[in-house]
Amino acid sequence: MITEKKLFKIYVILAVYIASTAITLGALGSYLNSKILLLLHPYIFFIGFGNLSILILNRYLTNSIYPQLKINTKTKILYIINILISLVLITFAIVFKINVLKIVVALMLMASSSHALYEIFKVLSISEIWKDISARYYIFDVIFLLNAALGLFVLGLKEQFPDLSLIPFFITESTYFLGSSFPLSISTMGFIYSYSIQNNKKGIVKKFFDYWFYTFVGGVLLFLVLILMDLYLGMMISSNILILGVLIIFLIILKFLIKFYKEKFKHPTFLFLISGVSLLLLTGVFGVMNIYYLQGREYGSRLADINMWIYKSHTHAALLGWITLSFIGMIYAIYPTIQKNNSTQELQEGFKKMLSNKQLKLAFIQLFIGVSSIITIEIGFYYDNSLTLLISGLMMSSTVSFTIINLVRGKKY
Repeated sequence: MITEKKLFKIYVILAVYIASTAITLGALGSYLNSKILLLLHPYIFFIGFGNLSILILNRYLTNSIYPQLKINTKTKILYIINILISLVLITFAIVFKINVLKIVVALMLMASSSHALYEIFKVLSISEIWKDISARYYIFDVIFLLNAALGLFVLGLKEQFPDLSLIPFFITESTYFLGSSFPLSISTMGFIYSYSIQNNKKGIVKKFFDYWFYTFVGGVLLFLVLILMDLYLGMMISSNILILGVLIIFLIILKFLIKFYKEKFKHPTFLFLISGVSLLLLTGVFGVMNIYYLQGREYGSRLADINMWIYKSHTHAALLGWITLSFIGMIYAIYPTIQKNNSTQELQEGFKKMLSNKQLKLAFIQLFIGVSSIITIEIGFYYDNSLTLLISGLMMSSTVSFTIINLVRGKKY
């Protein structure tokens, strides 16, 4: 029988190696100028790492709030098998241009996320969920995961039946990737509220994260509408409001990090999170630049070649920086707790020193190399240097993989 401890270990190994593989494919695609690899790597990341993280890791976080929401390890193994098969099918779909396979993959992913929602709402009522700010983040990201799978389904239909006029014009691969990143962002925001400021959930901080839930979810959805309506001023205002909110989160984490490090010990999770949020701010800046250079153009237009580095830097600061670094930080917090206690309940009591001094030191070195790799990748985009992108991409891929060496093989919990 697979225990919760073993299940989470399987998740960590698969999620980390899938993310590392996606980054490697992107690096090779940039160096070889391979359209197939450049197109395949975000599909691998979001279908593999994205779905695994929301359906497995996110469920552990939800369980720490609601112990009655049991983790059915057999069901989660089926999710994992479903995702692995989906990765094989999407690879065939991209390499051999078999669009119907995208439809099949989308249906498979919709089945997993729909079942995950069924399990949640079978136990919890909407009023119960709404009372807990963290729960809103953790459960809404499953809803948006289902929405992303639906987007892939419609995209597959559009590509398989290009003359089908019922499909909206804004359904593109970029739209699907954006929609797939949203649940990962929501989950990270929930984790930041739940654990990074767990001793300061009163007053203004609690109210901020309460209102930020509506601002972030509503703001991103509103931003998509503004893009479709081509309202330049509205896009600028909404994007800057979102950047301001991220800046406030950065300051909240920074304040808590300084206090925690002074009073307790240097846990790598907080530094990974603050690095991720820093790169989310950079993502926002590049996003505003995108809006500026695309002003007056129709939806779906590409930036001029001279400015394409802005779009690439925007997407990779989000993908590699905000999402990847933040989730590695979350894994550094959750994995030792589950391996020691076979449960997430102790997370509610605050972070404890479960990593050895060597592991802590190596985690900080890993973060430094990761951030350095991402910055080098951004420079590579600016100068359009494929060799720089290859070397820095492979460095980032190795950095992500090192999580397995440091956590899974580094210590018996």
